[in-house]
Amino acid sequence: MTTMCSQKGRVSSIRAMGRADGFTLLELLVVMGIMILLMTAGIGGYFQMRRGAEMRGAISTVRNTLMLARQQAVTKHRNVQVFFNPDPSNTVTVVEIISGATNQVHTPAALPPGIQFNPPLPASGMIAFSPMGSTGGVGTSTINLKEKTAGKGGVQMAATITVWLLTGVTQVTTTP
Repeated sequence: MTTMCSQKGRVSSIRAMGRADGFTLLELLVVMGIMILLMTAGIGGYFQMRRGAEMRGAISTVRNTLMLARQQAVTKHRNVQVFFNPDPSNTVTVVEIISGATNQVHTPAALPPGIQFNPPLPASGMIAFSPMGSTGGVGTSTINLKEKTAGKGGVQMAATITVWLLTGVTQVTTTP
C-alpha cells in the first residue's frame, strides 16, 4: 500500500482517501461524445462558409478585372477589352488594343474552382472600354456566375454582375 506524508506529519493511505486521481472510462467516453457532436456540427458550417467564400472571390475577381480594364482605358487613352473565357478555363483576360494589335495587360484571372460562368455572357464574350471609360453603348450588360455543383439541399448559388455600358459601373445581385 502506498503512503504519503501530510503537512502535519501524519501518514495517510491513498486508498484510505477514498479515490485515486484520474478519470473513469465513462467520463472519458462522455467527453469524447460531446467533442464528436461539436465537430460534426462545425464541419457543416465550414463547408457552407467555403461555398460563400468561393462565390465572393469570383465576384471580386470579375469586378476588379472590369475596374482594371476601365482604369487602363482611361489612363492610357486606349481601347481595352475584357474577355470572358468560359469552360474549361473560366478565366477573365484584359487586352489593350494598340494600333489594331492586342497586348495582354495582365495574366488571366481565374475563377475559384467551384464557380463557372453561366451563359449568356456579354455579346461576343467580351466588354470593351473606350478611352473615355464607357463601352460606347447604352443600357446594361450582364455576366452570370454559378456554382458547378449544387450545395446542401440542392441549392445552387448564383450571382449576376450588371455593367452599365455608359459609365462602366458594376452592380452585383446574388441568389442563395
